[in-house]
Amino acid sequence: MKKNLKLFFVLGIALTLFSCGTKGGVQKMRTKQTLEAPTLEPSLKNGIAFQEEAALDTVEMANSKSMAYATGGTQNSLSNGAINLERKLIRDGYVRVEVSSLDSLSSKVELWAASFGGYVSNSNWNETFLTMSLRIPADKFDEAMNSCGNFGKIKTRSFSSQDVTDNFYDLQTRIETKLVLQKKLQGYLQDAKNLIDILEIERQLNQVTTELESMQGRMKRLFDQIDFATINIDFNLPIGKSNQGFVWPDFSNNARRFLMNIVDFAQNFVWFICYLVVYGIPILCLLAFLFWLFFGKVGLFKKVIEKLKK
Repeated sequence: MKKNLKLFFVLGIALTLFSCGTKGGVQKMRTKQTLEAPTLEPSLKNGIAFQEEAALDTVEMANSKSMAYATGGTQNSLSNGAINLERKLIRDGYVRVEVSSLDSLSSKVELWAASFGGYVSNSNWNETFLTMSLRIPADKFDEAMNSCGNFGKIKTRSFSSQDVTDNFYDLQTRIETKLVLQKKLQGYLQDAKNLIDILEIERQLNQVTTELESMQGRMKRLFDQIDFATINIDFNLPIGKSNQGFVWPDFSNNARRFLMNIVDFAQNFVWFICYLVVYGIPILCLLAFLFWLFFGKVGLFKKVIEKLKK
């Protein structure tokens, strides 16, 4: 009996040691497999691999540029003075000038705008006024606004500025990151051998190219608005004067217009009375009949209420 107990005791210890050794061996084997597992490089067989790598690179680039640009909005400088952002403004001006004559004024304004390196973008003319829209280089804007008085007597002058610094640099950064992503996708497309990978890369490349072209178009328009300010000038003749000379007020036309307004008012009033007679009286009669039927002598509504109470 004692020998059997000793035997069972020895067998239990042996099984315990064997179990611990097996677990430790398995754990070591798993650790060894993990350590010896090769590092996978981006594979074109996996559509997510190259997309994640490109996205990480572009995001890292965007973040680095954003840190360089975004330190105050308009003009920023780092502690070492390495970066100074140039303010980007869209400037607009308006001038109303009273002139004695409109003869050959349009050509004079064109020559005046050309002297600043600008041009006429739009004009509108009649016998009493001339309106012109001019595009002037931004660095000549103040000088051009101050010299508008050479054409005549300035009646009104105003200007405004829109700060687009943040939008400009943000759009510039997005374009640069899209260019990086486009270049990476083009490289993946050249190395791709699987048809599914080729189709997926082409789809993403087309999408990136479309977005990039749209951003570049917006940047081009923004550059044009920043580089060239807009000045709108209204040239007016004195009151009562046309390009052919002094013009008396047209009292006959004004009196005729006043009489026509009176006739129109009377006509509309007559039509209102006609509509009221044709449609209003029958409607009033119908409402009176319904009141008489339900609430008057017949009193159908009252009779129904009395029956319900009983």
